[in-house]
Amino acid sequence: MNGDSIMLTATAGAGYTYLWSTGATTQMITVYNTATYTVTVTTTGVCTTSASASVYVLAPLPVELVNFNLREINDAIIITWTTAIEVNNDYFTVEHSANAIQWKEIKKVNGAGNSGSTNNYSVTDNFPVNGIN
Repeated sequence: MNGDSIMLTATAGAGYTYLWSTGATTQMITVYNTATYTVTVTTTGVCTTSASASVYVLAPLPVELVNFNLREINDAIIITWTTAIEVNNDYFTVEHSANAIQWKEIKKVNGAGNSGSTNNYSVTDNFPVNGIN
């Protein structure tokens, strides 16, 4: 998550040298950002090898979701959700899929922007397919 760190370590024998893509020359580095980090290890006999590690920093969602519900009414699906907090939340995109591979936008719903109070939202899917949606 944002603000967390991870330590990357190149495991090798004594007397080896290290060169990280960050410019560091230590056996271990601490990283905070999403990136692919590469280390080149050189042995005392001047043989080199390189390895890479990809680090992904996940940003928290800009909303705190309180509930998310679906209910069928007259062959339509009513989708409702409630947020407790929204941070720079421009909009929600509500999508529909019959196979979890191909998605179709039902509607864009404006978000509250910045809010510390409860916000309720609702969208109707008037064209659900038979079976699982």
